[in-house]
Amino acid sequence: MLGAIAEMLGGIAVVISLVFVGYQLRQQSYIERAKAQRDLLLQAREWVSIPSSNEAQFNAIRRCLDNFDGADAWSRQQFWSWATNVLLIFEAVLYMETDKLVHEGSFARFEQLVLAIARTPGGNQWWKYMYNVIGTDVAEHIAKRLEDVGESVPPWNELLPHFKFEE
Repeated sequence: MLGAIAEMLGGIAVVISLVFVGYQLRQQSYIERAKAQRDLLLQAREWVSIPSSNEAQFNAIRRCLDNFDGADAWSRQQFWSWATNVLLIFEAVLYMETDKLVHEGSFARFEQLVLAIARTPGGNQWWKYMYNVIGTDVAEHIAKRLEDVGESVPPWNELLPHFKFEE
């Protein structure tokens, strides 16, 4: 009789342990998701500050949004760095979204940032180069989305008119 009680208590202890482990895994998943969101926001904050670092850089980005291929090499490099930075952030977001580590709203907005840049005349020129450089899964995702959205996503310099280039 005592053995049966011990066996029953052992079974109950196993069930309680499994419930606790499940709870811990769920908590860890929540913590990982929150950490991923924080990291993304920090990267986005750094990216947003790039055009503000100096006037020449801001003007280079504006110039290249208008005509990437017609800009001087320094301006193209500044734009390439700025636009590629947000594309790489989006690449991370794309993979995180697959693992459910990022909120759908964040995914949609990071995707829109890349699409809005690629919808400008100069951004479209940059994208033609970048398509062959970035990972194929990201390149195909953005290319398909550009095709799907057409003109429904406004170009970056229409979303933020102070990015319009004026000579």
